[in-house]
Amino acid sequence: RDLRSPVRSTRLLWVLLFSSGPCIATAQLQSSHPMTRLVVQRGADGNGRIYVSGRITGVVDRVEAQLVPVTSGQGTATGWQVVQTNPTNNIFLGYVTGSGGWYVLTVRTIVGGAVSGQASVQPVGIGEVFVTAGQSNSRGLGSGDNDLGTFTDRVNAIDSINHYYPPDFPALVSSGLPMPVPVFKPLTAGRRIFPMAESSWGWGELGDYIVNRYNVPVAFYVAGWDGSTAENWYKTAKGKPTCNRYNCVTEWPNLQPNTNLKN
Repeated sequence: RDLRSPVRSTRLLWVLLFSSGPCIATAQLQSSHPMTRLVVQRGADGNGRIYVSGRITGVVDRVEAQLVPVTSGQGTATGWQVVQTNPTNNIFLGYVTGSGGWYVLTVRTIVGGAVSGQASVQPVGIGEVFVTAGQSNSRGLGSGDNDLGTFTDRVNAIDSINHYYPPDFPALVSSGLPMPVPVFKPLTAGRRIFPMAESSWGWGELGDYIVNRYNVPVAFYVAGWDGSTAENWYKTAKGKPTCNRYNCVTEWPNLQPNTNLKN
């Protein structure tokens, strides 16, 4: 997101939220964002903002949303909050604010003081979100790793990777494209962490420590890169291709490793 351009940021937000199906629907209301197990970062005050978007049929006076803890003690229920008043073009976009927790999000439409449509998604979280970087020891290689995973069911990741080792190319390759529509899963043993971790490594265990200490859900994105140094990250962040300084056969494509971190 380009923080210098509110217009650009808003347009990007619309694109992201309305391309992130599948939808959870009733006859008059389709909620397309957030997706199940999405965790957003809470602020220093302990509160966070979950963006809500979707489609509606017909004209409604307003769209409202509320958060209710999945389990007692795992957050604080909110009242109904106005997401958007008088939405147009059969779409809505807004947000709901809550404290750190693990929630059922319910969205409803109101016409003439009565509920005309309703949809729910669960669980969604407000908690701690980590994007990690470093060399191979920061990610987990999937072979003999300490792959114990989470035991709390509140540590989450996208169970896929964005890299491969081509047999005809002497360097690790990772796409420079933005990440696909995410499908979040609990970070149990045997699962990966987008875009680079081939196992839960130590991240599942760390997540459990955070969940147990702070009683909030956690999400990880792991961008660690084999053999990378601070110089590699600095140069590619400046748009300069770089390579493994310990075995520099060829440059890493797509301005990696920084591109994964940026995306």
